[in-house]
Amino acid sequence: MHFLTVTKMRKFLITNLLLFFPVITQALILKWVDENDRCIYRIDTQKKILEKETKADTWQVVGNIGLLNIDEREMLQSNKPICLFSSNKNLRYLLIDCTNQVYTFNFKTMSLERIDKTYYRGYNCESVRFIRKDTLYSSGGYGCFRTNNLLTYFQNETKEWDSFVFSNDAPKSIFKGLNGYLEKSDLFISGLNYHYSDSENQGKVITDFGMYEYSFRTGKWNKLGTIRNTLLKKISSDTNRSFHWNGQYFVIRIYEDTFNKIYIIDPLKNEIFEWKDKKRLFDSGIPHLVKEHEKEHIIGDSLYSYKAVITKNPNYIAKHVFSLEQLKKEGKFVGKVYESSNINYWILSGIIATIIASVFFYVRKSKSKKETPLLSDKLDESEKMLLNVLIGHHNEQGVDTEQINTLLQINNKTIENQRKVRHDFIKALTQKLALIYGIEEPIEKIPSSIDKRIFNYKLNDNLYKKLGNKTNIST
Repeated sequence: MHFLTVTKMRKFLITNLLLFFPVITQALILKWVDENDRCIYRIDTQKKILEKETKADTWQVVGNIGLLNIDEREMLQSNKPICLFSSNKNLRYLLIDCTNQVYTFNFKTMSLERIDKTYYRGYNCESVRFIRKDTLYSSGGYGCFRTNNLLTYFQNETKEWDSFVFSNDAPKSIFKGLNGYLEKSDLFISGLNYHYSDSENQGKVITDFGMYEYSFRTGKWNKLGTIRNTLLKKISSDTNRSFHWNGQYFVIRIYEDTFNKIYIIDPLKNEIFEWKDKKRLFDSGIPHLVKEHEKEHIIGDSLYSYKAVITKNPNYIAKHVFSLEQLKKEGKFVGKVYESSNINYWILSGIIATIIASVFFYVRKSKSKKETPLLSDKLDESEKMLLNVLIGHHNEQGVDTEQINTLLQINNKTIENQRKVRHDFIKALTQKLALIYGIEEPIEKIPSSIDKRIFNYKLNDNLYKKLGNKTNIST
């Protein structure tokens, strides 16, 4: 009797698997908001076509596409990739959440291609993605039962992600807060994040009411102040909150019985504005008619919102466009984002900068010979040796990997271990030199004249001049 029951159960499971098999193998639909073209695109990987939304829920075929290095089994069933833009106007980066996978779509060649070689995934769900100087960045996120505060970037050479090492401690978590990259100031703003870990605080969510900024120029975090605004504190109690970011403002919409409200948050000017929807232009909820749409999205200065309009026959969807600057102008100022520390940060920074500049000028003036500032205190023996070699070979084709392997005494290791040790060593030296001299890329990678797939290493010309053509960096 038991055997018959098990047999029937197996047949039932097999039958159901066969029924669901078409669903498992169905095509993926990748849909993204395109800031450059001010529209929404979607790709059907089975039909291999690109479509453009001309009006709400109406799609027009743009053309056929090609798929390169695409394995649909590796892609999540998500139709909302994060879209980022490079200096190449024909190229779009499409990042699939939680996976570290990087795809590009090229409008010129009409091709979708996976360009990363990453394996690890799952730690950076809902992280903040942005492009800085044509490099992809990912900050924070959730995964492995905890939030994180990592800042990672995509290496075009290795096609993998690597992490930044900060000069000081970052906020404990970067997740679901006021997080965005300010291109003009080259700063990453972060505040009102919440921290969660199954191994800490009995699994309770803790909100960080600090407001911070990370400077790519200095490689340091700075606390701007503390968020005491009652409005933001109320919003922070909702763990499902989501802030839009357009590069200048954070925008959030609040659903209320009286009037829906839009809050525009300017982190640079430390201001919050409130706009009330007295004309009831927005829907109060997410109606069934628009469940397949992005309810709202921001492109540049404009807020796009869909609204279900109820008519006798048929119902239809209207799309409204609002200027954030106009909403801010019509709204009212409701307070500061954060309260600054007792000592004004900018004044203190100015005083410190003046003192440092004065000391530096005095030291340089008091010495008759050019010397590497604080070099002996900053670099270890191996780093000084490589720096001497780089200086000595500056006017040649740079230093190749074999020379570096010999210097580091790693010739007997596997090729993969050599690559890792070499990469970590050069990365650490690069960061130190960048901090000492204020040069963003002190060590450059140049293609070998023998094999363009192989790179040699060479000092930045400006750094070479600063070192005074020395070939004996002292210990």
